[in-house]
Amino acid sequence: MHGTAPLEAIEIWRGETLVFSRSLLPSIEAGEPRRIRIAWEGARTTFRHRQVLWDGALRLDRGRIREAAGYHFDHPEEGVEVRGEREVSWRSRTSGDPDGVVLDIEAPAEAQIDFKSPMIDCAFRLGDLEVGPIVHHLGLVDCCVRATRLPHASPPRAATVEFQDDGIPAGVNAYYVRVIQLDGERAWSSPIFVEHAPDG
Repeated sequence: MHGTAPLEAIEIWRGETLVFSRSLLPSIEAGEPRRIRIAWEGARTTFRHRQVLWDGALRLDRGRIREAAGYHFDHPEEGVEVRGEREVSWRSRTSGDPDGVVLDIEAPAEAQIDFKSPMIDCAFRLGDLEVGPIVHHLGLVDCCVRATRLPHASPPRAATVEFQDDGIPAGVNAYYVRVIQLDGERAWSSPIFVEHAPDG
């Protein structure tokens, strides 16, 4: 697989079930400065009135935000509005797509980020991201807030994966490949149909 930007992850879905996922992000080196992405996404319904309002702000309780960049904002009226050493604010609406901010932070592991929007108020410590992303699911269509620590090194633009589905049901199954780029763009393959006839 080849991307138009560095590749973050590759997933394989059997119908609506995720059966394989591989992150392509490089390892984070010890002592590497903290680079955090906070992204939100989702829709209100699968039909009309899909948009979810995310206008909001985050605040760091100690240390400083050295840089704040917008992530995947796709409308001129959306984006980061205020960039400060302790606070960042934005305007954002999603209808299934992700928006967010990427922060370069100089702060200790016990520093806390408070996130506020019309959808959710939540908080997490920077050190909690050492073991993996923090996700808050909000109950609407794929609606969530996800905080992820990112490496400063860039992942590859091309990758190859192998997968064997040991839990394939009998009959015809549709598989889809989803590629997620570091810039937030996503691509789905056409369905790949596999017929499985169990022995006996």
